[in-house]
Amino acid sequence: QTTIMLRLTILALSGCIATAASAPIGFEIQDGSFTTDNYTAHYKKLVNVATNESVTIITNMGGRVESIQLLDPATKQLRQVIATHDGNATAIMTNPHWQGEQLMPYANRIANATYIFNGTRYNLPMNEPARNNSIHGLLWDKTLTVVDQNTGGGMASLILNYVFSNTDPGYPFHLSVNLTYMLSTDGYQYQLAADNMQEAYPLPFYNSWHPYFNCKVSEAIVIFDSCSRWAHVQVYNDSNIFSNLIPTGAVKPTDYFNGQHAIGGTDAAPTYYDDEFKALDECEHYTETIRDGPVDIQLHHDHHYRFIQIFTGSRSLWGLNALALEPMSAEMDAFNNHNGLHIIDAGEVFRSSYGVTLALAPSTL
Repeated sequence: QTTIMLRLTILALSGCIATAASAPIGFEIQDGSFTTDNYTAHYKKLVNVATNESVTIITNMGGRVESIQLLDPATKQLRQVIATHDGNATAIMTNPHWQGEQLMPYANRIANATYIFNGTRYNLPMNEPARNNSIHGLLWDKTLTVVDQNTGGGMASLILNYVFSNTDPGYPFHLSVNLTYMLSTDGYQYQLAADNMQEAYPLPFYNSWHPYFNCKVSEAIVIFDSCSRWAHVQVYNDSNIFSNLIPTGAVKPTDYFNGQHAIGGTDAAPTYYDDEFKALDECEHYTETIRDGPVDIQLHHDHHYRFIQIFTGSRSLWGLNALALEPMSAEMDAFNNHNGLHIIDAGEVFRSSYGVTLALAPSTL
């Protein structure tokens, strides 16, 4: 009887070991492409093998984040956190609404597509002619180089690089940017290192990210971090529609995004925002939250990102039920107004970080 029990114990342990050995663990990085018509979008996909959570980055379109899939803490199922193009390469490559774009060396708008730096006037591409602005930087259509990829240390990480080297109109500076994308059990994280490679001269820089977070926009509650007081950045004509959306230099304190108010409006036409807000107090870290029913979509960022742009028009204008919440490291038109603008000296590296997680809303805990 003792022998039989011993054999059963060994068999049971063997089964446990076999089950543990067959259970998927760790992370991997997949290479692939989407092809539609005459367009091909190449991607790197960071994958948590155990959970199937993933982040997809388009390498030949400026390092755009095309997809973030994380486990929904309410349903325990994978949730597509940001709006995607569903693998349509034509939509990915043309991307008229700038979904997931990395915005640099400037973010959002530059008035009249021109600025003066160190006494010299520069003219940028005027790609928002209706408002007479240059918009969303110069990286968006570039092919990035893979510097490193790794699946150790409890995460998948990818480093992409691009060097601005006087090939873009209006930005004749030698700037190298390393974009690091990371997926771990803590969600999605991103780090930026912007290196002024010039021998003697400074350069202007600021950046942002342009995700559209999937949610029921009219019912969503946006919550700014309570570590700071907040203010609305005033624009010319005091309108988020009938304006060039260029800041006037004035701000108006507001506590509206304190967790007490939904975006409002109707499902088909949520209350329209295309507005910028500024943290009046510098905190080490900030977290902005989109409360979508029982789930909080959390946008974490370091102290460099004191400006936030909110856009809710995607639902009424083209039917996308998603809300753009953009962390900005300087104010819109910072090449001209210098509010938050980073002047990177020769040999200096500007570093910043942000990330996305999902959590249960407090009322469901």
